[in-house]
Amino acid sequence: MALRRDAVTGFSAFITNLEERFTKIATPRSVWTIGRVDVHPNAPSIVPGELNCSVQIRDGSLPQLDAMCEIIHKAAAETAVERNLDISLLETKAVAPVDMDDGIIEQFCEAAESTAPGAWRRMPSGALHDAMNLAPRLPTGMIFVPSIGGISHAFEEDTQREHLVAGVQVMADTVARLAHRLGATG
Repeated sequence: MALRRDAVTGFSAFITNLEERFTKIATPRSVWTIGRVDVHPNAPSIVPGELNCSVQIRDGSLPQLDAMCEIIHKAAAETAVERNLDISLLETKAVAPVDMDDGIIEQFCEAAESTAPGAWRRMPSGALHDAMNLAPRLPTGMIFVPSIGGISHAFEEDTQREHLVAGVQVMADTVARLAHRLGATG
């Protein structure tokens, strides 16, 4: 066992290290996900010699994202030394968070309160939605509806019809409010 260079046990140490370090510096908006793990040769009786994974981090602050990227680098380097492994990071970059338009968000909030009084909340998103590409060019905001069981970004994701209808109603009310406001200002 002492001679093995097991990619999975090294991965386990790396993830434990990340979890401990991220937890120490996390803000209320910090999230991280190990969403993909590929092991080679992925056979039950062969020591795994290679493992590829993705580590996605999100936060509303670019300095926080940079700090989290630094932690990934340090945890990988330390794990490599401790476990006699070769670790390479193919890509680590922090994408600057993009704020949505306060006026649009306020209109969403008013429409949400009219549609579902007290049953909505204003929330940030650190995900790389298409809206981040629109926001620098035009006023942008996003509406989220709840996923059944909180499962999102997965094949099992689903949303109750009543929540979809409420989301469409909020969007329609917001468009009507904005159109009225634009008409009033000429």
